[in-house]
Amino acid sequence: MDQVANGVVLDTDVVIDFLNGKEPSVGVVRTLIEVNKAFITAINAYELWAGAKAITLKRGLDDLFEDIGCLPLTLDAAKRAGEVTVRLRQQGMEIGVGDSLIAGICLSLDLPLITRNVEHFRRVKGLKVLSPQTLATKGS
Repeated sequence: MDQVANGVVLDTDVVIDFLNGKEPSVGVVRTLIEVNKAFITAINAYELWAGAKAITLKRGLDDLFEDIGCLPLTLDAAKRAGEVTVRLRQQGMEIGVGDSLIAGICLSLDLPLITRNVEHFRRVKGLKVLSPQTLATKGS
């Protein structure tokens, strides 16, 4: 569990960029995998499998899932996701069920989320949101 405490969660868009060879996601994800800090959520895994059309992409997912951890949707994460949904709905700024669940998992474990949808996820109070571009710049 200590490994999770120092990890980061990769959003679906970052994983897709990684699988498609797009920088800066490739460099960022490779570095995180090398130091065992990369995680996805069960929600991201679902989104990736549901969207994987090409057999080569499916093989890429199999390989990737061997190298990174997958975080489950726990009761605490579900509660936090529900709170996110209610709060954002009241503000007229919903982010969708899947993204609320991903945010709930991150919040329950106090883990940052790496995404290209920074503004989208910044609506979630208390969620640490990073972009691959920012991490690539810090790493240089």
